[in-house]
Amino acid sequence: MKSGWMGIGIAIIFEVIWVSGLKHADQWWAWLVTFGAIFVSFRLFIRASQTLPVGTLYTVFTGLGTAG
Repeated sequence: MKSGWMGIGIAIIFEVIWVSGLKHADQWWAWLVTFGAIFVSFRLFIRASQTLPVGTLYTVFTGLGTAG
């Protein structure tokens, strides 16, 4: 249970990274980092949703991602 919340916390950090990357990426390596952050963010979200309620996770994920 606790690892699910830690995973969603890390996923939120990667969400902020990839959203910023969409705006600022102008070279191939920046796009690579952006797509990597997208993959990690959603993979951690999916893994956390296997142990925690999806409605709660989505609310926390989008709320803190927007705040970030």
